[in-house]
Amino acid sequence: MEVGFVGLGGVIAPKRARVSAVSGYRRECARRPRRKVRLAESVSSDEGKVFAESSKEVVNAISDEEISEGDHLQQKGFKQWRYRVFFGLYASYVVYALTRATFTFISPTLQKQRLLSLAEIGAVASAFPMMYGGSKLISGFIADNVSPRLVLGSGMILTGLANVGLALASGFRGFGMTWALNGLVQGVGAGAVARVLTMWYTRKERGFWWAFWSTSSNFGGFLAPLVCGFLVSNFQWQAGALFPGIGAIVLGFLMIPWLRDEPEDLGYTIEHDPKGSSSNSRPAEGDEKDSYFKV
Repeated sequence: MEVGFVGLGGVIAPKRARVSAVSGYRRECARRPRRKVRLAESVSSDEGKVFAESSKEVVNAISDEEISEGDHLQQKGFKQWRYRVFFGLYASYVVYALTRATFTFISPTLQKQRLLSLAEIGAVASAFPMMYGGSKLISGFIADNVSPRLVLGSGMILTGLANVGLALASGFRGFGMTWALNGLVQGVGAGAVARVLTMWYTRKERGFWWAFWSTSSNFGGFLAPLVCGFLVSNFQWQAGALFPGIGAIVLGFLMIPWLRDEPEDLGYTIEHDPKGSSSNSRPAEGDEKDSYFKV
């Protein structure tokens, strides 16, 4: 039989009972969920208020810094995508302009080799603008209802095939049909580009970027006599249409995954102001007139 001892605080339990009580207390503490203790409660109420306010200011400062850094990265990514899309549109239309001029620079050789007469060359050449004008009307409707990047890339592939067909054609009908087909598919480029540009650029900045893009047709026209003249002079006349056609086919397949129809495809949203506000600054809270992107 174990006997307890009497101390200043009362009866002291036997050793075995004390060990059992301590073990039970530890098990009870292990089962209890741990609580976060507020540091402010351990000090006076005034000091607690000061500490709470200071902590709140620190948290807000950290949050604002994180948000600012996130916005900076998002804006940087948005600008990079705009440059990427514009570069794709510009390069695409350079190729469009190049492949619409190939017949002009191979026709002297066709006449020299008596494959076409001068009258037949004029008739073939006139088929292009007639088909080109009609296709612009149709392509605008298509670009509004179908993915414009798909329209732009498919048009490049088709104009490349038309130029390959021109290189393989023979006789007045063969040249006439392939060149008329080229005019038909060439018209889809402008409508698709207009749709993509208006989606990625606000009204206020659209004039500059549209003017900049329009120089692509001039640059393509500048390259056409150099490229086609070099190919016809150093190879046969077929090379003047064949190699530009192959290049257009390759670029058309590349541009479809390269471009994006609109910022929403990447999670961005541009708020277009009817009056043409700038998109270079984030709008103030509650102000929906400025144009900017959101994620």
